[in-house]
Amino acid sequence: MATMNPSDINIESEERVELLSVGVDIGSATSHLVFSKITVEKVGTRYVTVGRDALYESPIILTPYDGPDLIDPAALSAYVDAQFAAAGLRRDEVDTGALILTGVALDRANSRTIGEVFAREAGKMVAVSAGDNMECVLAAKGSGALERSETTDGDLLHIDIGGGTAKMVLCRGGKPLAHLAVDVGARLVVSGDDGVVVRLEEAGGRAGRALGIDLAVGARVAEVDRTRIAEYLVDELFGAARITGDGSSALLRGQPLPEFTPSAVSFSGGVSEYVYGRQEQTFGDLGPLLARAIRDRLADGDLALVENVNAGIRATVLGASQYTVQLSGSTIYVSDPDGLPVRNVQVVTPPFDLSDLSAQGVAEALRRSLAQFDLIDTKQPVAVSYLWDGLATYDRIDQFCHGIAMGIAARTQDTDSAVVLVSEDDIGRLIGSHLATERLDGRPVVSVDCVETTDFAFIDVGRPVTGSASVPVVIKSLVFPSTSG
Repeated sequence: MATMNPSDINIESEERVELLSVGVDIGSATSHLVFSKITVEKVGTRYVTVGRDALYESPIILTPYDGPDLIDPAALSAYVDAQFAAAGLRRDEVDTGALILTGVALDRANSRTIGEVFAREAGKMVAVSAGDNMECVLAAKGSGALERSETTDGDLLHIDIGGGTAKMVLCRGGKPLAHLAVDVGARLVVSGDDGVVVRLEEAGGRAGRALGIDLAVGARVAEVDRTRIAEYLVDELFGAARITGDGSSALLRGQPLPEFTPSAVSFSGGVSEYVYGRQEQTFGDLGPLLARAIRDRLADGDLALVENVNAGIRATVLGASQYTVQLSGSTIYVSDPDGLPVRNVQVVTPPFDLSDLSAQGVAEALRRSLAQFDLIDTKQPVAVSYLWDGLATYDRIDQFCHGIAMGIAARTQDTDSAVVLVSEDDIGRLIGSHLATERLDGRPVVSVDCVETTDFAFIDVGRPVTGSASVPVVIKSLVFPSTSG
């Protein structure tokens, strides 16, 4: 068995490889790391994850701030260095990993700060900027809710409650059917032992005003008022979740959930530690009060409270692994070979309906997938994965490419990076050349085929293999805790 840097893997010589991976979660409320050994085994020309063992889980800390909104780089760096030391690992020993940024960590200045802290791991780690939509999907995946819904009789509603927002996902048959974020979180109002407010988010102030409670940093808040605020937030949460209401709420951060009747509900995030009785220590925030209100309201109804395998504040990624090392087909298209390699391009796999192919349908499916992973208003390059179905006539190819161009056009902040297409079938050259020459005005196109990938993956496309029309393709997939090893 070999242990090596992913870039050094030789798919012809190694049957089984161990990778040291680090998963880093930097959020608006809390931060933590987990070091894992990821074991991958060659099946054909691909590496499949066969083992994932957590080696060290860091203490969970309140994310350090330098001022009201900016993360403190010195404190964060010291924390990260201390965790490497506690794990008995050197930073140069890390093979791969995933850095998840949520909440205020997504702010441009904070992103630069966090990037500097992990600069030594640049190129090894995939960086995931998780806004509301992707946070929802990550929570459902990382907690095990999606996996549990495969065997649930009816719909499972999963709710992840963190410091600033709550994310809910309707899970059915292992798929996230709908999701929503609301302004409900434990650290919207934080007070010291003397009851004086030391941190107040705008959403916390709004909740106070709705109840006639005047909140301000430096002012004292009574325990009875903190309880009222928590109960108000849970009422709004359950209303938005259609547990006790019609889906409407003053705290919605998007469109209401569609009508549904869940048979069970599960929780993750920091507040879930109190919901499931795993945490007793308090931190001056609303977490215990929110959990008490949740349990009280569930006790009054028929909705079953279930606990997922990975429920809790650590319901996040273990890191990233060399999920697949593949060689593309020879029928590929690259408009500008000098633009290769491209690295760490996030993959989306829209549910294209090619049996009833229309440009509008392709565009809508692509835009929905981009929105689900918060890839509309970002410069993060994107790879679109698809499985071709049916004849490759000029009209059908044109409809497909027209739809891809319209969907990509929604990404107004990213107008010049290469459009990357990934197909499982040997149709890359036809699709790529048509898209570049007929539907895009001079924008580079990289279209590879005979490659399989999924959501929660990032792709590298290397330079053409000498003497071949093929290119090496590396798929790095986010690795989540799992009951299946």
